[in-house]
Amino acid sequence: MKTSWLIAGILVTCGVGVSVGACGSSTSTTGAASTGSPTSSSGPTTTSSTSSGSPTSSSGSPTSSSGGGSTTTTSSSSGLGGSAATTTSSSSGAGGSTTDAGSCEPQSKLSLHPPKMADGGGYLSSIYCPFSGVDGGAAEYCTAGTEHCCETPEGAATPSACQPSSTACMTGKGYTDWQCEDPTADCSGSTPVCCAPGATLVMGGTTNGVVCENYAASMVNTVCIANAAACTGIIMCTSDAECVAAGKTTCVAFAKAGNQVGGCQ
Repeated sequence: MKTSWLIAGILVTCGVGVSVGACGSSTSTTGAASTGSPTSSSGPTTTSSTSSGSPTSSSGSPTSSSGGGSTTTTSSSSGLGGSAATTTSSSSGAGGSTTDAGSCEPQSKLSLHPPKMADGGGYLSSIYCPFSGVDGGAAEYCTAGTEHCCETPEGAATPSACQPSSTACMTGKGYTDWQCEDPTADCSGSTPVCCAPGATLVMGGTTNGVVCENYAASMVNTVCIANAAACTGIIMCTSDAECVAAGKTTCVAFAKAGNQVGGCQ
């Protein structure tokens, strides 16, 4: 003779004289667990989940973001007299890291370069000419007043070079005509101010905790002019004192096409 019991949703059928622990069982699960009535179970039920993600940072212009992560869920259950069953599922987001403008160059790499004095007095050739070194050689320094630096784009077939002031530089994307970089050494007399007309000094901002380098927008040349008020762009400098003389306060280093120069704020 067989006897059946209904114990907390488990239908147990046993023969007479057979212990409950040896009986067969069938389990029916309807979904959400109910807390309204006691539940009997002979095995543990465990659910664990872990998720990991990355912070997202944004700071104005260059931004960087990192997303995604992984989630893992493991469940284990055993019914009365049955064996444990374990199911593991894992999902992962796309993850990764992107920046709008790549990894920024830190502002700490930039510095101001005041002109050097010659042993006999006066300044040495003071206008640095980027990308003028041939075959890995040293870059040229042009003599203010008689020469200017005609800078060509990095990697161009024709390197940058010092040219006589009467010789016009090539123009176009990546070309810069440096007639001055420091007002004290490169400009004098009736035109004591070094100006980058039409240019804008842009602060680099911060990306991932790194202060990015400042740079110039729309800068194609520098020229000596009569006064600071006439400069429609960046007033060039290598010291705060030069900026104070021009009605500004601070000389800030910035990068421009392979050059490290200063602009007044």
